[in-house]
Amino acid sequence: MSSKNMTLVLFQKLYPEHKKRKIENFISKAAQFLEEIQHPEGSWYGNWGICFIYGTWFGLQGLKAAGKTYNNCLAIRKGVDFLLKTQREDGGWGESYLSCPKKVYIPMEGNQSNLVHTAMALMGLIVGDQEHLSTVGSS
Repeated sequence: MSSKNMTLVLFQKLYPEHKKRKIENFISKAAQFLEEIQHPEGSWYGNWGICFIYGTWFGLQGLKAAGKTYNNCLAIRKGVDFLLKTQREDGGWGESYLSCPKKVYIPMEGNQSNLVHTAMALMGLIVGDQEHLSTVGSS
């Protein structure tokens, strides 16, 4: 959803009058869909990556593309909260591959973070309007 939504938003910027109502309606419905499939704790299930950190990053991107912000969208705030709550003691993130088949967030074993998961979580926080945090995780 989010790549289609972002593509339509870009198309709309380039051609603002072309099928304006249809595109606006699609973007609005896409944002509503993202809000409806968000898990209660704020995450989204990611089908292509491991798994909830990845899905949350993409969920946040789709909502932002639809014009949502941390200040005007509860789903974005919940997504940001999920990312901050899953941050590890070393400042990074790490999610177990077991999250995918069990469909519940499971932290990676051990006490070290994963570079890729940390990058996805940080990109999610930036998309979620949290670039102002001086230290990630301190709010």
